[in-house]
Amino acid sequence: KALDNYESVIRLNPNYLMAYYFMGNVYVDRWQPGDFERAMEKYRALWKLAPNYVQSHHQAGLVHLKKAADDRRLFDQLRAQGKQAEAASALLQLKKDWNDALHYFWKYHAIDPVFDANFSRAAWVHMQMAELAVLEGRPSEAQTHYDAAEAQYLEYLQAWGCRKPEHNMMGENWEQNHRHYDMPAAVEMFENLGNARFVRGHLPDAIRAYRMSLWRDPKNARAMKNLASV
Repeated sequence: KALDNYESVIRLNPNYLMAYYFMGNVYVDRWQPGDFERAMEKYRALWKLAPNYVQSHHQAGLVHLKKAADDRRLFDQLRAQGKQAEAASALLQLKKDWNDALHYFWKYHAIDPVFDANFSRAAWVHMQMAELAVLEGRPSEAQTHYDAAEAQYLEYLQAWGCRKPEHNMMGENWEQNHRHYDMPAAVEMFENLGNARFVRGHLPDAIRAYRMSLWRDPKNARAMKNLASV
């Protein structure tokens, strides 16, 4: 019924952006065979009208993450069944979907460089790709992804986007005094930064990140447990 109503909106007003955006979202929520393609078709129709409709780029990234989750389940299933050729094909598709997700997260970042979920999800993708590179015996590639994941967390926490010189129009001197440590997302960002460092064996740096998480939320039990593990 939602899709029927949005189709009516588009028929009556083809330039109404939200109808395309929400139709894409409905396809993602429904997630039946073919809904991945239908969702992306609606987002592409939206971009023809408004290429900088920022949230749609993050949503497109999420669509590819959802498809990647399906690919990962298929890969694990095929590998368990001993179907190596089919598993290799599923693995290639999984990597493509992860890279496509990063592509759309970066398109979002180019327009809005301060949305916390964009950083955390991009970092999560890099961590998954690093884990896979380790399993496949490519340590240098894994280190590249670990570096990228840490950079995502640090860019958000240290407000790299806000602190660019071109944003000092009113003499705020944000380079000296502006960070995102007091934002609600900072607790989890510091915790995940600690996790990324822990996986790499960078234990002193992991300790600092976990302590920063506990500084923002002294009751963060996960950070306490992870700090104890270190």
